[in-house]
Amino acid sequence: MLDERDIAKLTEDEINAVAVKYDSARKAGRRNEANHYVTDLYRIVTGRSILHKKIAGYFSSWTVTANEKDTDISHDYFVYSLKYYDSDKNDNYCAFMMKYLRFFMLDKYKGKKLELLRTESLDKEAGDDISDGEKNMETEREIAQPSFEDEVDMNAALSRLPSLVLGFYRHFSGLQANPVRYSYFKIFNTESVISLIEDHVQPEVFNKAETMASIDMGYVQFISTSEVESPQDLRRLKYRTYGEVLEKTTKPEEFLKVPCEGKVIAEYRYKSGLDPKRVSDSAVTQQKICYKKAVMELLG
Repeated sequence: MLDERDIAKLTEDEINAVAVKYDSARKAGRRNEANHYVTDLYRIVTGRSILHKKIAGYFSSWTVTANEKDTDISHDYFVYSLKYYDSDKNDNYCAFMMKYLRFFMLDKYKGKKLELLRTESLDKEAGDDISDGEKNMETEREIAQPSFEDEVDMNAALSRLPSLVLGFYRHFSGLQANPVRYSYFKIFNTESVISLIEDHVQPEVFNKAETMASIDMGYVQFISTSEVESPQDLRRLKYRTYGEVLEKTTKPEEFLKVPCEGKVIAEYRYKSGLDPKRVSDSAVTQQKICYKKAVMELLG
């Protein structure tokens, strides 16, 4: 299993090799081996790798993604892109990831105007221009659309996320096992599960009872107006606007989207009584770092 130091030293050829090993194991039905390599790939795409730096740099160049946490957006992109990867058609995973960025942008931010913050073109990094990507996206999906079994394989490791909340006091001890951290983990787990299901992961991948027990329903009701009784309901959330949840905001008419900004989480925690006062964005970020570290250990 790759650790952070290993990931930072990987060359693109070495990253490509990990992806090919994952895809080969998946196609051969070796699920345990595939899960091992998909965990490494997840750490590569969201960690301190040369590939993550390129992906994060790309997203920071667009107005719609410039303010999103690079680890959050990289997580979303990883889940989105992996189901389209086929090493028999392209064994250069790094090149594939850079080319598919535009397809992801068109899908995730459909209906929003895509504007660059920088004036220089990113075509060399990401492949086709936006119009070409839009024109070719349906063809790519028709070729690479995965079966339900493939999606279960690819997300088997990630579907274990609820256990991090349900087994919180088994995972942690001493000062780490405190109710404040537990309540944060439950919020972040809620966002993780919602993001996975919204990004076309089949809800059936998740155990219904475990998933619903691990979700902070108060938080779901704070950010949406939807009634949620099963994981399937998370795919159709009707989000509230910033103006509905924040007293002061520069975008009152814009709808929320998970993962939410730190100030939204801080507002929920204050209004729900989890915190006696509104905490800072940095305090929320520190808790999220602890959560992501725990996720990495769980997946490992």
